[in-house]
Amino acid sequence: MHTLLVNSPQNIFTELKLPLNTPSDSIRAILLQRTSDTVLPPEMDRVLTKLKLLEVRRLYVRFGHDVFATCDYCQSFGDYALYALPRPLLSYVREVAVIGLFTLPTTPLAHLRSIGIGTLILAGLTEAYWLLTVPVAISPTDDKFFLRITMWHDTLLLLRNILFLVLLFLLHLPRIPLIDLFPIISNMVPSPNPTPASTSASIKGTIQTLDHLIPALHLLKYTRAALMRSPDARERAGVWWDAEREEGDVGRRDDGVRRAAKGMEIGYGERVEIDGVIEEEEGKLLTNTRKAIESLQESARPSDHWNAP
Repeated sequence: MHTLLVNSPQNIFTELKLPLNTPSDSIRAILLQRTSDTVLPPEMDRVLTKLKLLEVRRLYVRFGHDVFATCDYCQSFGDYALYALPRPLLSYVREVAVIGLFTLPTTPLAHLRSIGIGTLILAGLTEAYWLLTVPVAISPTDDKFFLRITMWHDTLLLLRNILFLVLLFLLHLPRIPLIDLFPIISNMVPSPNPTPASTSASIKGTIQTLDHLIPALHLLKYTRAALMRSPDARERAGVWWDAEREEGDVGRRDDGVRRAAKGMEIGYGERVEIDGVIEEEEGKLLTNTRKAIESLQESARPSDHWNAP
């Protein structure tokens, strides 16, 4: 709001209403006539020195007065582009943060977060592409033509600030009922209260899942039993479990792991000395695991193929 109404971007040609091909010496003379000083500020003098080249004035149209006044080392298009990038980028990041605060998951506008942030990303990419690729024609003799040249930096800055100001108001507007008549638009603008799935649809989906899950569980049961009947598969499974057991023993014997497990209330036993023999008490983790296995065994009987012959 301050940039829109009070602090508009500085531009020598628009403020003095001069064509873009006005010589730098003429601009300097006009500026000196409007001030009581005998010399111009260093920033303004630097800008006028750079504007002696007509080709550089194209860059002035693209990147604005402030970049020319503050960048001492800029010489080429790439230098000015890299120097000018952080300001608009930070402004978009700041606006994304503001939109994110207004559309937190616990707020009524949470469903519009993707719309708001997506709009800002699209606007930022469009601005960057347009600013870097728009042609700026140069005609050294046509003064009227230069008066009609669009100062793209100032114009895009104005449009950007308008977007930042208007976007928050648009997000707070109530949903228009007519949007639902156009499926493409209604899909792009999500509803704040999505329609819950019907009970019949939920039951149907559950039945379909069970129809697939139950045969898969039966297949898993018979597959594991078949693997254990194969000597080669049984031997490899035994080797794998032996390696896992060794790794587990190493981890459980580590004092640091033991202390961490105890602090997380999943301790697996304390070392105690009984009649000169060091033994381990049953910890909370082992107790809970045994209870879980017992409950599983009661609810689902293991395959008969696992029984010893």
